[in-house]
Amino acid sequence: MTDVGGEQPGIRRVRERTVWAGDRVRVHDDDVELGRSRRPGRHVRVEHVAVGRGVVLVARWDARVALVRTYSYPLGTWLWGLPRGGSHGAEALVTAAAELREETGLDAARLEVVGEVLPDPGLLGARVAVVLADVVGPGSPEDEEVAELRWLDRAGLVGAVAAGEVADGLSLGALALAAARGLLARGEP
Repeated sequence: MTDVGGEQPGIRRVRERTVWAGDRVRVHDDDVELGRSRRPGRHVRVEHVAVGRGVVLVARWDARVALVRTYSYPLGTWLWGLPRGGSHGAEALVTAAAELREETGLDAARLEVVGEVLPDPGLLGARVAVVLADVVGPGSPEDEEVAELRWLDRAGLVGAVAAGEVADGLSLGALALAAARGLLARGEP
């Protein structure tokens, strides 16, 4: 048995069942014991197994932040969010540089990991690096998965979030982290 709940009585894995495995993730449907009562149950989890972390980029240019419009296959709709992508190797900054180039057509003058977000810790066992990217020029997407690129100032970002235009957890988490650390320009361009 593996206690995966830390100091408080959490969820205890009784038996691990791998129901699917690929080169980036494994999907498990585990038998577990829940909480203090140790009531039997099941828990589905997705384990990240690729080398390195995915990234989400807070790309800044001219007091603005880049948003890209990409198609969400699981949801069947187009979404606005920050540029991001899965691991290109062990180093988050290598992944960040590659994803920035693909999704905005730009290279960064500076890249820095400023934190991390947990996409869905109730299901997905992965940590995603939040990377600050200072760029020069507005760019143009090179990746056919990106339909559109736009640059919003701080007020525009707040408005897009409030209107529900930006609703994905990775983008919202990265924007909240960037705002809390004072990394979003306060003035208008």
